[in-house]
Amino acid sequence: MTDATPTATLRALVERATGEHLDDAPGTTVGGRGDSPGPAERLRPLLAGTRSVVAVVPRLDPSIVAAVRGRNGGSRVGDSGTVGHDDGADARIVCVGQARDRVTGPAGAALRAVAREEGIRLSVADGNSRVGFLLADDSAVAVGLFDGAGLAALVTSDAPAVRSWVAATCSRYATAAESL
Repeated sequence: MTDATPTATLRALVERATGEHLDDAPGTTVGGRGDSPGPAERLRPLLAGTRSVVAVVPRLDPSIVAAVRGRNGGSRVGDSGTVGHDDGADARIVCVGQARDRVTGPAGAALRAVAREEGIRLSVADGNSRVGFLLADDSAVAVGLFDGAGLAALVTSDAPAVRSWVAATCSRYATAAESL
């Protein structure tokens, strides 16, 4: 591969894993840091109004937590007046690699408290990868590539092959995860 940018690397990985040529895939966007909109900005519309989110992340990037938190308007106070999302929405982040080390390390208690306050269930699983996966309402999907600076590239897609791969990956990690 002559173009080893995070975007090109992620594109090649998703195409190889799914057999889907992303240029022809329905509802697909591919972008990286420096693009407009950037990877983090692509998450917000994908998650807007969703009821269920499962993410597998190797790094707790603030943009992902903010997008998950803001999916239903970002209110930290639910309809009943309690803190967190008590509107029936479900958000779960499975932490692997560096993210797992962070939530179970010295700062873990504070991170877990913030997540609980935001209605996000954190869990941990074995694994170490630079790739993260997100499934929203069993239909909207994103695959992200992380580097030392955070979310470097993102693929969003409605293509059945990509959706199936992301759903299976999220399910596999969620099933193996240990709740915190």
